[in-house]
Amino acid sequence: MLSARSSELFTNRNEIRLVKSGNDYFDLLEKLINQAHHYIHLQTYIFDEDETGARIAKALIAAEFTIPTPVT
Repeated sequence: MLSARSSELFTNRNEIRLVKSGNDYFDLLEKLINQAHHYIHLQTYIFDEDETGARIAKALIAAEFTIPTPVT
């Protein structure tokens, strides 16, 4: 349950977008990583060592130099 003060954690700039899968998802993911200013929270089930995985890993590595990007 959220407390009365918890609303302070949220902004009016939040956005939800349904992305089904495939190229649209990874294109958007890479764009969002590149545009991140403060944090990147990424949760994924499978992270393959293929061309797409390398592309996303490269974006995360580049972001690590400008914002905290813990990868575990």
